[in-house]
Amino acid sequence: MHKTILINTLKTLNKRELSKFLEYISSPFFNKHGKITELARYIAKYHPNFEHTALEKSKVIQRLFPKQKISILKLNNLISDLLKLLEGYLIEIELKEQTAYNKKLLLHQLLRRGLKKNFQRTLRAALAQQEKQNIRDHTFFYQNYVLQEEANFYYIAQGRRLKDESLQKKVDQLDIFYLATKLRDSCEMISRTNVIDVTYELHLLDELLEYLKNNLSNYEKYPAITIYYQILMSLLYSDEPQHYQRLILLLEQHAQQFSHGEARGMYDYAQNYCIKQINNGNSEYLNEIFLLFQRLLETKIILENNILAEWDYKNIVTVGLRLRKFEWTEQFIHAYKSYLIETVAENAFAYNLASLYYSQKKYDKSLQLLHQVEFTDVVYYLGAKSLLLKIYYDTDSSTAFYSVIDTVKVYLLRSKLVSVYQRKIYQNLLKFAKKAYKIKENIGYESKEKIEKDLTQLQKLLEENQQTANMNWLREKVAESVSRI
Repeated sequence: MHKTILINTLKTLNKRELSKFLEYISSPFFNKHGKITELARYIAKYHPNFEHTALEKSKVIQRLFPKQKISILKLNNLISDLLKLLEGYLIEIELKEQTAYNKKLLLHQLLRRGLKKNFQRTLRAALAQQEKQNIRDHTFFYQNYVLQEEANFYYIAQGRRLKDESLQKKVDQLDIFYLATKLRDSCEMISRTNVIDVTYELHLLDELLEYLKNNLSNYEKYPAITIYYQILMSLLYSDEPQHYQRLILLLEQHAQQFSHGEARGMYDYAQNYCIKQINNGNSEYLNEIFLLFQRLLETKIILENNILAEWDYKNIVTVGLRLRKFEWTEQFIHAYKSYLIETVAENAFAYNLASLYYSQKKYDKSLQLLHQVEFTDVVYYLGAKSLLLKIYYDTDSSTAFYSVIDTVKVYLLRSKLVSVYQRKIYQNLLKFAKKAYKIKENIGYESKEKIEKDLTQLQKLLEENQQTANMNWLREKVAESVSRI
């Protein structure tokens, strides 16, 4: 049974959910088959891993039918029935969270049964509850739509020609839901085409944008529309900064109207815009990313269950160091260590503090910390080795410098964990760092003309190979060599 869909699904239940599930199947309203209940209780004893040998099918049959000769087929049928009950339980969990949809189902039943007073009371309560909602994302307007749809069914059922606003409200909410969802999904589709090799058909997008261009003022009170409209415009017209500026203003005003995850996704679009601008040579956007990170920290949008992802921790440090905000960055490294998952905190802390010390030219301190970094994954390995490469470059430690290059070269070729993209950008780093170091070594020993020629060629290579790790550092090192000749 270990590899069945049933077991894989049960593994996702926590202790409380499993207990509630056993209560669920014990109710005769949902299940009247005693053997199914017995099977569930037997399996539940081996939560959470369900890896015990007692869950082998032959042993399960012996436990459930000790004095009978039962085929595997009968057990499989019980497993299948239990799975259906488990799926029903998962639906119940989801329904508890879908308050508005539950009200729609109730309203539908009340109308079918002719319970008009109950219907009116329930509808008023449901609409009042909706108005209290703080989250105003696209699903909020869908929930409004389904409630107004039931209100319109009620009007039709009356069979009288009375003035009623439910149809208009229903259509209005549907329009808002459609516009918000269409814009949101269009942003995602365009964003994906910039990352992976995929093509989407953006039906009616041109017509929609033309409509909004002339009517956007009608939707100013709906951030679910205006924010995604500005995100979409910043994606389509990245050379027009007013769209980004308007987006930032809207996020500052309305980010709290969205779920934690959706608000973070909106800020991700803003940060990706900045990254694109930086890659295009607009270095002033590096400070924009820094300001966005500060905003995310202030509002705690960047935290998930009060936990800061180690890669966000690293990215914030990287941006702070590039802007040479050493004091702020050091305070951040120490202050937010406690927000990291305990299993990664020490490693992330040591690595990022080592990066800070390198930027401050405290090479001995940086080396000492790098020796504490465990290579738990490819990112830490390549990051730590790159940092060592920089230290040995700056301290003229030739033997150590070339040793790191040789070690990382072998790693890139042999490791199956390295992606194609990582392999390319780090191979380029090694190649160009080696060229830069040889030029540095030859300054004062070769003619000025020869050094200038080599540096010009290297600068050209860097511009032709933008997919290179630590590109800014390489440019700085080349610039230092230019200033020395």
